[in-house]
Amino acid sequence: MEGLYDARDKDYNERTDEQDKILMFLEQVFEHQDQISFVEYDRINREVSSEMFYSVMSTLHEKLPCT
Repeated sequence: MEGLYDARDKDYNERTDEQDKILMFLEQVFEHQDQISFVEYDRINREVSSEMFYSVMSTLHEKLPCT
């Protein structure tokens, strides 16, 4: 969720290490594509990582006015 990451308590090496991990994850997910189809999104969430699914669901849960 945008704006919740606080890097003030991390040193330079920790921040660069986290950035490297994020870039590796994005490269693995998008495989040098600009966009993905829903079928590919589904495959990634099932076979690679469910982090994108969690992020989308978390945002919907927080923003949609439902109980």
